[in-house]
Order: sequence, then structure tokens, then C-alpha cells
Amino acid sequence: MKNITFILFLYCVICSHSVQAQQLFRAGFVGGFNFSQIDGDDIAGYDKIGLNGGFMVEVGLDEENKWSAVMEILYSQKGSRSTLNNSVIDFKISMDYAEIPLLIRFHDPKGGLTFGAGVLLARSVNNKFIQSGVDLTDSFFGGNNAPKKWEIGGIIDVAYMFSSKFGLNFRFTNSIPSIRTNCNSLLFPGDCLRQRHRTLALRAIFMFAGEEE
Repeated sequence: MKNITFILFLYCVICSHSVQAQQLFRAGFVGGFNFSQIDGDDIAGYDKIGLNGGFMVEVGLDEENKWSAVMEILYSQKGSRSTLNNSVIDFKISMDYAEIPLLIRFHDPKGGLTFGAGVLLARSVNNKFIQSGVDLTDSFFGGNNAPKKWEIGGIIDVAYMFSSKFGLNFRFTNSIPSIRTNCNSLLFPGDCLRQRHRTLALRAIFMFAGEEE
């Protein structure tokens, strides 16, 4: 609850600044795909593909519009899956989140390119574990193996706007606190590994409202 209150407070500060400065305000949709893995699951590779999409708002932080603040509300599908090359066991971990990223972006004065960094707060909405075609969700995520309801992560973000309305975005996110503890590692028996999401996202940006002065 405290985290949600802080986010709403920060959002109000950003909106208040935009009203005063009247420099940049834009809103739109983002949509694309996550390529994700989970550190500590005994396999490697960004082999789990999921959806990443939602709504975004961007406001300017200076008169030249070199800096902006971005808030998004997303549905994000993460997890991991085995392949024939990295595991002898066929399994897929699906972990879906309602996600709120907050970023600060720098806009290249030459136009088009932006660089951003920030944090995300995500709430778990669905978890599933399938092994060899069998749903073992209850046993895999049960008891002490249950994942945390909330994820906090860091973000590195690059985007290129081809026009004022359309662009492409590449994003890397990484959990900061662990999302779950894995005490059944095959590679490190006897150790309880702290698991974290690592996600690469490729998304399209569609801006439908806003102004730049």
C-alpha cells in the first residue's frame, strides 16, 4: 500500500510540473513482446516469449524538452522455458504481472533517439508451471516455493521515434530483490538460489494525443 501511495504521489508531482511548464505532454499505447529468463532456474537463455503492452504518459521536465518523465501501466508476461539445448527436462514457467514503470528519458537534440532509465513496480496476477505437458503449478509454487506478490526492478530503455506518432522501443529489466527462492536446484544441490526476472522487450510505440511547444 505504501508503494502505491508513493507512485500516486510521484505521478501527481509530475502532472503538476507539466501544467506549470506546458512544454511537453504526450500519451499513447505501447505493445510488443518480452523475451525473458529467470536467474536461478538451472537454465540459461531468453527463451520464454510473452506479451508486453499497455498505456503510457510522458511529460517534459525542461523548456528544451531534452528531459522527460514517463509513466506506464502494462500487462507483462515473464518467466522461462527449457529447450533441448539447455535442459533435459521440458518445462515452462509463466509469471504474469500488472506493471507500473517510471522512467526519466533523455531526448537526443538531433531528434528521434531517446535514452531512459528507471524502476518498475509489478503485482503478480498469474503463475503457471508446465512440465512435459503436465500442469504442476500447485506443487511447484506451493508452500515455501511461492513467489512474492510484488516485484521491484530496474529499467534501461532505448527508443527511436520515426515520427511524432510512431516509434520502436527496446528495454531491459532486471528484478532487484529476488522474486522467489529455489531450494531444489539440480546444479547447486543444497543451496537455495534467489531467483530474479531478466527481460528483454521489443515494443512499438503509438502516440495518439499530446503536444510539443
